[in-house]
Amino acid sequence: MSLWTSAQIQDLQDFGNRKEGTAVRKDARGPDFTLISIEGHVDSFAPNSDLRVNFYLPRSDPGQDDSSIFVEASELVDSEHYLMLSSPKLKWQSGDLKNFGPWPTHDVIDRLHINASNLAIRAGRRIDVSNSLYSPAFVCTGKCDLATRTYTIHFKSGVDLNKLEVSVNDAAGRLLKNLNQTLVCDISAVSDCIKFPRDATRTFTLDMSAIPAGKYQVHLIGRQPNTTDTTAMSFSIYNHP
Repeated sequence: MSLWTSAQIQDLQDFGNRKEGTAVRKDARGPDFTLISIEGHVDSFAPNSDLRVNFYLPRSDPGQDDSSIFVEASELVDSEHYLMLSSPKLKWQSGDLKNFGPWPTHDVIDRLHINASNLAIRAGRRIDVSNSLYSPAFVCTGKCDLATRTYTIHFKSGVDLNKLEVSVNDAAGRLLKNLNQTLVCDISAVSDCIKFPRDATRTFTLDMSAIPAGKYQVHLIGRQPNTTDTTAMSFSIYNHP
């Protein structure tokens, strides 16, 4: 699902391979999660750098074409309302490895004083209007080091959470118990403690280095303090070769 309206996108400056500028992000309201960024690695960069984005995707299914592949960049903490969207008219490389660029920082990033520590990145293939297959993105200033398969996930919750449960299923629906994780504050000491404050960008890592390449489903369940209420989100991720 897009985090920006079509009207906002139309107002961005067109640089050929991408649109770039500012637009206010539509983060989750109520109990929902917002998936902000999925990254393999983001290089530090100086002003006047030329960024590249590498990511992997499996071969397209019938009926899919290059227009379904996307790269989106914004901010982890949305202070300047930065936004970059790759052009749907791009012709992508035929192999699994995709390379997006050029993406010179002097066009917009430098003017807004965006740095690597606050750069959010999402890449992948849109399946339909509400579902995408995400691929951890590697943002590089030179040759990308694609060795890691431990990914960083940035997200927001529309409500305070004291616990986050993460689970992963393979393409056949089997639960990968070794990837289960529970992130929780010390409820035994403070019953209404908060691990993930609402509307704040928070992070967890997903180590997929010990499992085969392929498509996986990640499930998040957030538990709220002093109540049985929960919030949940699932998304598809491609673990690269």
